[in-house]
Amino acid sequence: MRPNFFAEILFAIGILLFALSIMVYGLILKRLLKLIRKTGIWLFPFFGGIVLIIGTVLHFVRVGFFFPALSAADPGDLFPLIVSSLRFGTFESISILVAGFLSLLGGIVYNVWTSH
Repeated sequence: MRPNFFAEILFAIGILLFALSIMVYGLILKRLLKLIRKTGIWLFPFFGGIVLIIGTVLHFVRVGFFFPALSAADPGDLFPLIVSSLRFGTFESISILVAGFLSLLGGIVYNVWTSH
């Protein structure tokens, strides 16, 4: 398998910018929480951005290690490589899901606190 490097670079830039925007959202939320004298929930989106960066690293381990190994593997080595590649893909997807839930949780709690 040969990955499309241009698409992978665009993916990396997009995910890293998205992670940065989630972390900035957390920092803005931290400043807004001072106005209502609450603390703590700004960490949810901030850690969500960090989890998203970890997911991006997992993606590039998968693309950089498993895809070249799959193209050069013997038939007897294909199954373990495919299973490991799918496992990394699962962890990558879970990290993106967790980052979304953490950011959403911070926003929902802030909305509940400010709407009462």
